[in-house]
Amino acid sequence: MRLLHQLVEHTARIQPDTVAIVDGGAKVGYAELDRAATQLGRFLLDSGAGGGGRVGIFAPRSIDAIVAMLGTLKAGGVYVPLDPRTPTKRLAAMLSVCEPTCVLTTDNLAPTASSATLDLSSRPKIRSFSDIDLAAFPDEPIDASPNGHNDAYILFTSGSTGTPKAVPIGHHNVL
Repeated sequence: MRLLHQLVEHTARIQPDTVAIVDGGAKVGYAELDRAATQLGRFLLDSGAGGGGRVGIFAPRSIDAIVAMLGTLKAGGVYVPLDPRTPTKRLAAMLSVCEPTCVLTTDNLAPTASSATLDLSSRPKIRSFSDIDLAAFPDEPIDASPNGHNDAYILFTSGSTGTPKAVPIGHHNVL
């Protein structure tokens, strides 16, 4: 069974120029998407976010967010989608529970992500997509792939009891 990021890699090999993502007027082909995700995965490995490490993705739905998700999976990490519309107090509670190694975000959202991490005992690195020079990292395949039973991402419940609950979702469930 191929995992999500492996399906993207496979499609990039057989249909490199096929459009994978359309975001407004921007289009990204599978080869470009896979290359960027691999390079980001290498950055995340260098940052200590591989091997089940958690990576917060504090960004709107975008090409960058998809690259971050796939890059995290390629590094063997677990991504944590964080909605930018989430109130700061709730965001801080979510970050406290999942304890990400780093939080990837956009330039304009970085201050909000930083304020949500102020009270955490181990503050994750906040990295803006624009601050990461993907070209500095090789795009050779990463051999850090988890199996279908490893966690792929963490979803938070609505928190109707007052506290959001983390629910890990395995790779096999993503497919």
